[in-house]
Amino acid sequence: MPQSAPKSEPMSSIKLRKQNVKGKGYYYLVTYLGSSMVNGKKKVNRTKKSLKLTFYPNPTSPKHRTHNKESKARAQMILKKAEEEHFFTSRGLHNLDKANKPFFDYWKKYVNNKTHSQNNANVFMQTMNKLIAFKGNQILIHQVNYAYCRDFLSFLQNDIKKNGEKLSSSSIDSYFKKLKLVLKELIKEGIILKNPSQEVNPPKVIHKRREWLTYEEIEALINTDCDIENLKHFYLLACFTGLRHSDAKNLAWKDYVIEGDRHFFKIYIQKTGKNLILPVNHNAKQILEQIGKKGDDDKIIVGLKYGAWSNLKLKQWGMKAGISKDITPHTARHTFATNFAMEGGNPMVLQELLGHSDFKATKVYIQMAENKKFTELDKMPKFNIN
Repeated sequence: MPQSAPKSEPMSSIKLRKQNVKGKGYYYLVTYLGSSMVNGKKKVNRTKKSLKLTFYPNPTSPKHRTHNKESKARAQMILKKAEEEHFFTSRGLHNLDKANKPFFDYWKKYVNNKTHSQNNANVFMQTMNKLIAFKGNQILIHQVNYAYCRDFLSFLQNDIKKNGEKLSSSSIDSYFKKLKLVLKELIKEGIILKNPSQEVNPPKVIHKRREWLTYEEIEALINTDCDIENLKHFYLLACFTGLRHSDAKNLAWKDYVIEGDRHFFKIYIQKTGKNLILPVNHNAKQILEQIGKKGDDDKIIVGLKYGAWSNLKLKQWGMKAGISKDITPHTARHTFATNFAMEGGNPMVLQELLGHSDFKATKVYIQMAENKKFTELDKMPKFNIN
């Protein structure tokens, strides 16, 4: 959806002017601030500032001509500086030196100093790559204006992924929010005065329906061969633990801890940057036994990748098992969470198991389970009772 322009601001400019008063010349600057209508007449708005520089209107000696030359040179220098300052301040820029520096140098500095997890840093760098694809990598801070932000949003809305599909509304929202955060930091540092992205609004995020599998569907997958065996191991392990794909691919055997009857994963969650103790139940133990333990530093699921090819194989495996749902790596996590909630599991425990920092993310699964109860109840036979 095209963005509407913000409220128009008056065009402004600065001019060097001369004035003769009683046979003596003076230099001054006039800043034109556009015009307005007053009582049906157009009125030019402007300010006038004396430079306290004089000149001889009719020089009669070499001394006069030298004085005029020096005054003119100084007046032009002042004009140039005033134009530069006006250029920056009229665009909401404050620190002139820093605002003239490369935008992506600042971006990288922000990522190094402000992001607290590798996953978050990766999204910031992906956003930077989108910005570079949009307008190149030679952008200066002061060039990131309203038009730049507006057109970047249009670029995202028309960007095509490798699979030929457009970006989802949630991806567009995520990328644009990263740009807003960096610009917000520029304001905090006093480099710019206002956020040029503030009046650019991404379209509302459309949340896809969360798919999850029933116990019967999980059993069907267990009894069905998958073309990529490590993909099957990951998916089933995630169904019984709630593991994210990004965490599962980095999981090593040293992260699998056995203390008496307690089996658990001790992992670092990339997305949140937190450590998590994740219990391993009977079903997950069987999958680990099937994989077979190797060296402590060896990956539990070797060669696990995220991409169009592995996602296709996942869907084909599901279809082969007679499952019509749109299976993705994340549906395994949905499956764990929803089935846990369906069994009446403690919501606060679920939040801990999923590694959510905000209960709002966990609440979605509680609501899914509640809705499922009503749906299942509606399947009971209906009688006419008089």
